[in-house]
Amino acid sequence: MFARIFLLISLALALAGCVTTNPHGWQPERLAELRLAGVEVEGIQVIRSWPAQETAFIRAKSPPTEQVERMRSEPASNFPDVRAFLADVFQNEANREVRAAIAPLLNGQRAVTMVIRLEMFDIPSAARRVLVDNTIKMKARIDLIDVASKQVVLSYDGPAFRRPILGGILGTPLAAATYEREFDHGSGMIRDYLGEYRRWLVGQ
Repeated sequence: MFARIFLLISLALALAGCVTTNPHGWQPERLAELRLAGVEVEGIQVIRSWPAQETAFIRAKSPPTEQVERMRSEPASNFPDVRAFLADVFQNEANREVRAAIAPLLNGQRAVTMVIRLEMFDIPSAARRVLVDNTIKMKARIDLIDVASKQVVLSYDGPAFRRPILGGILGTPLAAATYEREFDHGSGMIRDYLGEYRRWLVGQ
């Protein structure tokens, strides 16, 4: 029950704190000349915390107890094996969203690679949300790069998404932990961020 209520609150505040990005000014026929050849992700080291996927890492990799304890209070970037795991997850999530929502727009002859350069990504844990910080955050620069010339074709300096979620004065540790198990805020943030990029791309 708590999870459903606070999911609705989070969705209602989905774009809280974000700013708009200037339009690119391209005509639709010029955009139609492009063809998406691949997606690359850079800057994964900026991920501070992603609780749902850190839990998945622990289940999948069974790291030493000492590391698990350290992961409760240290950034994910402090652990190379966690960082590599999150890089794979982010790449897979981004690929799925791009292929579903953006690739169909780019059916031309000029091959481009989409490079997503993360500048900020933080999904506070349940404990942090109750005690310190209940805002999830993401910012990225997204470039379309010509495969042949390696030149940037179109660049999107994305907004800083900041979304309040369960925690702080609204939450309790038990409710926050339950909500965290049922909803991966990181995946939702990636989906919404790329959805905003798609709207920018088509000029909406």
